Amino acid sequence: MVTSDGKVYMATLKGKSEMDVKVLWDDPKQKVAGVVQDQDNNAVYGWGYAGKDGSSDRFYLKFDPKPAPVRYALTVSLWRNITDAYLESYECARAFRKNKNK
Repeated sequence: MVTSDGKVYMATLKGKSEMDVKVLWDDPKQKVAGVVQDQDNNAVYGWGYAGKDGSSDRFYLKFDPKPAPVRYALTVSLWRNITDAYLESYECARAFRKNKNK
């Protein structure tokens, strides 16, 4: 779950009727805006805005025991509508796959 203030939580079932909620990311200077699941590698990444408003600077991080933000630049033009969420998530996936293939 991604909150409006950029925090990321994961909820897992604990027993038959309880949930265990764990904070995955809580950095007020680097807020996560979306999450991408990489099914090929069984990994989950978050992405967010790294620069000033209107900047193409972004970051992604892999949700593992020690997530570390990696900066990248948005390379597509946004359409300023609902499809931007898809474009942003696509760019995040493109960035972490490109970095993995180095």
